Amino acid sequence: AVVLTATVVSSLEVNLVWSAPSGAAAVRVDRERQSGGRWTSKQRVCCTDFRLAHRDNSLAPYTTYRYTLEVELSDGSTQIATKEARTFPAAPTAPQNLVVVSVTTTSVSLRWNAPDPANGLVETYEVVVDGTNRTSTSQLEMTIGNLSPYTTYSYRVRASTRSRDGTSLV
Repeated sequence: AVVLTATVVSSLEVNLVWSAPSGAAAVRVDRERQSGGRWTSKQRVCCTDFRLAHRDNSLAPYTTYRYTLEVELSDGSTQIATKEARTFPAAPTAPQNLVVVSVTTTSVSLRWNAPDPANGLVETYEVVVDGTNRTSTSQLEMTIGNLSPYTTYSYRVRASTRSRDGTSLV
């Protein structure tokens, strides 16, 4: 029986290794991407020659892929193995559409949209006031208080996944 293993190496790469029984005449590896709960974008990723490994390094971060190994034997029969792998998270892109929702003499309420692509599960948003004061939230909005009346402030918001900080939205 054929055995397929898929080892996630990074946010962009999965290493595939398989065994094939003696008498294998052809090997094919197809990849599908999970999107919206469905498998889409089926494409052949390997092989025109007979080998027992493939490095798939054209992937998207934090995405689940299903690999199907098909080994055609010299007697005409076919053996199939499948394996799923999810790439690691990467740094998210900047949050989008930062807007001021309301202003008082000593506070400001901000709102923004999640980054797209998020490249993983966004765990926190860091709000930076004037480049120094940092505050974190898991929400898509925040009210910042204790501000001085009649003073201009700048705001930045940055999303972070478990392992990576993203770029800032000013």
